[in-house]
Amino acid sequence: MTFPGLNVDDDEPYNVCAISIKDFKIDCEQGKNSPLNRPEFVDIDVSGQG
Repeated sequence: MTFPGLNVDDDEPYNVCAISIKDFKIDCEQGKNSPLNRPEFVDIDVSGQG
């Protein structure tokens, strides 16, 4: 997912959330913006196995 026009400073934390359509549980993970000029990746396990 990208958000054009949104700037996040280096090392600034951000949250990524997903919601289950089975039980409407919200699962969030926190990441920190890298100083590198590249996309950030956050993995959220939505299988219910982890």
